[in-house]
Amino acid sequence: MAIASGLLKAFANRGSTRDKIAESTFLHAAARACGWSIGQVEESRAILSYGWVRAEWREAATFILLHNEGAAAAFTVTDQPWTSGNLRFVDRPEFVTATQSLQWPIHFLTTSELNHSLSSEDREFLTSLDSMMAYDVKYWNPETVGQVIFNWWD
Repeated sequence: MAIASGLLKAFANRGSTRDKIAESTFLHAAARACGWSIGQVEESRAILSYGWVRAEWREAATFILLHNEGAAAAFTVTDQPWTSGNLRFVDRPEFVTATQSLQWPIHFLTTSELNHSLSSEDREFLTSLDSMMAYDVKYWNPETVGQVIFNWWD
């Protein structure tokens, strides 16, 4: 069994920092192309592995989650994305297409990738990344790829 594709996409550029100006530029350009309105990127005051931005689309709010250390993003319809225990991931293919046409180097993970159960190979891969990740995976015992990438662990 191979390592989950969502994990590989999220941690391929691990350790890189987000370029917040470029990020904001891409987000606003993609939103404009889709007819969305978009807010400012918010950063957590708590210990989260991601930032978020509120987007309005078809009179419904969607939050875009942006992983802090990698090139991964996701969509959620959770009312409060800063409480990551209850993230409800959704797909927004039109926004992903817009970001791809702009050649934004961020991978939007699908709900299938995010809700994928962690295999023993996935756990082995994660624990090999560094000692903190090894500790977190063993202590928090996440069940899915999404819980690993978008978490509130310390």
